[in-house]
Amino acid sequence: MTKPWVDGLRELLQHGLEHLHDGSEFDLPIAMISIDNSVELMLKIYPGLPKRLN
Repeated sequence: MTKPWVDGLRELLQHGLEHLHDGSEFDLPIAMISIDNSVELMLKIYPGLPKRLN
C-alpha cells in the first residue's frame, strides 16, 4: 500500500517522464515543467509530514 501523499507526486513525475521519453519540441518543455513541479512538491511536502508518517 502506498502512502497517500506519494500517489499524486508519482503521477506527476510519471507524466513528466512520459513526455521526456516522447522527446518532441512540445514534449521536452512539458517534461521539464512536470518533473520540476514534482521535485518541488516532494521537497515541500515530505519535511512537513509528522515524524510517524515518514
